[in-house]
Amino acid sequence: MTARLVGHPETDATVIEQSLGEPERFAAIFARSSIFEVWTTADSTKAAFIAHGQVHFIDVAGPGHRQYIGQPEGSSLPGTGTFTSAETGTMPVRYAGLGSLPRSPPALLRYLANLPLPHRSGWGPAPVRQFVIIDYLLITYVMPPRLTAELYRALGDVPGVMVNDHAVDVAGRPGIGVIGPALPGGGKMEIIFSPRTYHLMGNDLVWGPRHQPQNGTAILQTAPVPGPGARP
Repeated sequence: MTARLVGHPETDATVIEQSLGEPERFAAIFARSSIFEVWTTADSTKAAFIAHGQVHFIDVAGPGHRQYIGQPEGSSLPGTGTFTSAETGTMPVRYAGLGSLPRSPPALLRYLANLPLPHRSGWGPAPVRQFVIIDYLLITYVMPPRLTAELYRALGDVPGVMVNDHAVDVAGRPGIGVIGPALPGGGKMEIIFSPRTYHLMGNDLVWGPRHQPQNGTAILQTAPVPGPGARP
């Protein structure tokens, strides 16, 4: 398992996402005025968080192969209440199918171009889907290193992408951003990497000609953990 510290600017929150290798992944989230933790499996189909001293499990709502997109959040409310927030849907590539993806970036992009985003009614032309699916894979799953490297290389070949050498993640850290094509609803997604290690730093939604960040996630730290409720 690994732990990730992540920031969300829209709530001034800091998040630790804790992961368990194959197939389990865990996350712990620090909010503005309280601390909450979320654990999810590596395939992002199960999640739990700690509230009022107990581990609470979050069920993915809906029929079919629905799962979390990105990492869900859970926290305590006054008294004995709890609060959860998550985007759920059907990932275009299931976790069990990662090993069967094409092994070269051009072939990988051709494959992704033919995939829909089911929970978003298809959502845009092929370059948009290619970029968004790559973003989903990187931010949602515990990814194999080889496939991660292929996705990084494939990003540069998505039509309409641009490089932002002066990207800043939502935690205020400088990085290298790759900005995707315009989204159907407006704005563009940006994936940010470390300029030193090229590790994933996070993502954000940018808007306007100056690509102003609107919201996003910053991965600040990773560390091993033994299981749900455990900390590094």
